[in-house]
Amino acid sequence: MTTPGHSADCFVCGFLGVEVEVADGRATAEVQLDSRFTGPPTYVHGGVTSAIFDEVLGAAVCDLTLRAFTAHLEVDYRRPWLLGQRARMTGRADWVGERKLDATAELVADDGTGSPRHAASGS
Repeated sequence: MTTPGHSADCFVCGFLGVEVEVADGRATAEVQLDSRFTGPPTYVHGGVTSAIFDEVLGAAVCDLTLRAFTAHLEVDYRRPWLLGQRARMTGRADWVGERKLDATAELVADDGTGSPRHAASGS
């Protein structure tokens, strides 16, 4: 199932065209961004990366509950993500209390290493 309840007005799924697949508190998005999203030369802007993380984490959380909003988002930028490079962002959500969910995600670029370029967590 793709991210529910979104529209063409949503920055991530509308403007960026990112489709997020969700099931069982897990979310996955395949992403490839062009030069419109440049941060440092040849690399994806960190704010765009953060917005996509927020979408993926939110989709994972919303798969477990009817409605939730990001109260805290932390992103660790480990290595630069090249413009034009395909990447997979995966996230998962877990209940940590009666009314609180925590979520984690990582971005792995299609560079043959399999190691995460960025990681995020939120609640």
